[in-house]
Amino acid sequence: MKIAVVFYLMLTSFFCLSQTQSEQFEKGVKLFNEKDYAGAVASFEQITSTKQSPELYYNLANAYIKNKQLAKAILNYERAIKLAPNNKKIKQNLSIAREQVDDDVIEIPDFLPVRVWNGFSQLLTPKYWIVLQAIFGLLSLLIVFLLLFKSVQKRRQYLLLLLLAIVGFSFALAASYSAHQNFQYNDKAILMESSNLMASPDERSELIKTINEGAKLKILDRIDPWVKVSLLNKEIGWILESDLERI
Repeated sequence: MKIAVVFYLMLTSFFCLSQTQSEQFEKGVKLFNEKDYAGAVASFEQITSTKQSPELYYNLANAYIKNKQLAKAILNYERAIKLAPNNKKIKQNLSIAREQVDDDVIEIPDFLPVRVWNGFSQLLTPKYWIVLQAIFGLLSLLIVFLLLFKSVQKRRQYLLLLLLAIVGFSFALAASYSAHQNFQYNDKAILMESSNLMASPDERSELIKTINEGAKLKILDRIDPWVKVSLLNKEIGWILESDLERI
């Protein structure tokens, strides 16, 4: 299985790690370079319980892919891309890993306006969208204050600036909400092993199809121990929750 594996670690993230976590991470890198992929997985996994970062998940996924654990690799690439949606290296490796999933599901993309908006809202993290909200909000208040001291002729120009500031604030507010929902609302999952997609939450119901490990699903509903899911081709059915792991 060929896949581009590039280890990288941003200094800002590295300095956020505790000494113990840094040592554990370095141990994982060392084990990976020594081709002890199972050991590298164990080292990186120990860190994930207390620290989440795109670099950590990315390197963990690389170790999983080398250890021939495709579903786990895809899961962690997805977790990495969730934290760094514009990272090209993660996207590239995720795309290559997805190609290894043996299924006949052809993805049906969302409507163009939805894809455009999702792409726009993911340009920044929720934290930075909130900063933009504050900037546009303060700018609006400043313009309102200045309007009190301007002549009627100049007020038109300031009213236009105020309108632009309000529009900017509204867009930042909506994008912040979308980015927050995408980050917090955990409705995406990866199938950890081959499983049957059923017509209803009952083993005796009609079998729709068998889904292979590594498939990405969207969770729509839950009736313990079943979850209602949508495949990438928008096909809907029920699957055992124990067979999947949320991103």
